[in-house]
Amino acid sequence: MKQKLLVIALTLILFLVFAVPAFAQGPDGGGRVIFGSDFTLESGETISGDVVVFGGRVEIAEDSRISGDLAAIGGNIKIEGRVNGDVAALGGNINVGESANVDGDIVLFGGKADVAEGAQVTGDIVNLTEGGFHDGFSFSIPDAPPVPDVPRAPEPPRAGFENFSYRALDFLRDLAWNIAVIIGLAAVSWLVATFMPEQMKLVGDTVAESGPLSFGLGFLTLVVSIVIGIPLIITICLAFVPILAYILIGIAVLFGWIAIGQLIGERLLSAAGQPYPNFAISAVVGVVVMTIAVNMPVLSWIPCLGFVLGFLGGLAGAIISLTGLGAVLLTRFGTRPYTPQPSYPVSPGPAPADTDFSDLDVNSASEAELKARIKEALAEADQEPEPEPEEPAGDQPEDDPDQTPNTGA
Repeated sequence: MKQKLLVIALTLILFLVFAVPAFAQGPDGGGRVIFGSDFTLESGETISGDVVVFGGRVEIAEDSRISGDLAAIGGNIKIEGRVNGDVAALGGNINVGESANVDGDIVLFGGKADVAEGAQVTGDIVNLTEGGFHDGFSFSIPDAPPVPDVPRAPEPPRAGFENFSYRALDFLRDLAWNIAVIIGLAAVSWLVATFMPEQMKLVGDTVAESGPLSFGLGFLTLVVSIVIGIPLIITICLAFVPILAYILIGIAVLFGWIAIGQLIGERLLSAAGQPYPNFAISAVVGVVVMTIAVNMPVLSWIPCLGFVLGFLGGLAGAIISLTGLGAVLLTRFGTRPYTPQPSYPVSPGPAPADTDFSDLDVNSASEAELKARIKEALAEADQEPEPEPEEPAGDQPEDDPDQTPNTGA
């Protein structure tokens, strides 16, 4: 149960982070997103939506209310009013006053929670840095002497039917979770392919033409983000910088995953007899097939063989994610096409017959020498005597000038 709540809390944080562009900014209800400044909800004010603050302090005054979740990244949270949802702080502390009312869980990373006596919190506290998980709240009391452990009798083995029922429930739960993830990815793929087809096309072409380069850039980006980001998160003060970078990297990975899925779906539909498949449909089909192939929701549960298949699926998923990340970075989120440079020199072909060589720089001395040789050859050809014509074969009578030809009477 505790692990399940922890997963739900982390999923909630990721949902809040990736849903930032969808939050409304107006004062009349809706969500709020604040970057680099403090946020104060005055007494009597109400917000019908989620509130996310990056790099600022949050204060919820008494008699004010947030009808949603509250999250602060790189700042502290002080609550005196009511929050009808979960409260999360990454790199900051959470202070809950006596008049506060929180209808959800409290999640911390890199901070502490201070709950005053009289505050009403219906959820749990999850502190990821301390590894603690506390049900409800407890106040400081004098330490009691340790109680020796009482030996317990070994539990009887479960009956075969009961053991089978537990396994069946676990199987159905995991299957339902995988189905929910696939449906969510399919919906996101449909939206992205519908509203950003040109950007997806540029990323897909880059993956097809420069796949190894895209993978190398994605892997280098991951290494740099880990080497630089972890020390900044530990310092707390600059924790919001790598967190924002990780958010952008996560969005880029998701965008690259959808673009690669579109390529796979287009080829699958073409092989199935559709020469011109719909762009959005091919994206949904490819993402669903690729996600199922990577997660292997049924094959990975096979004993022994499931571990090998799960490892191969995870490795394939990592390669696809890093390749998509690199392609998104090369095209700057699909806004500019990437043209690979040739790695070998291009040899010029033969010049066409009508090429004009008048602009070429020719050595004047060589040209003059060539002309002189041509003139000498022509002069020698003129000086040679012409051959006399040969006499025709046979005796021919000499012409007599005094003899008049007989022309006939």
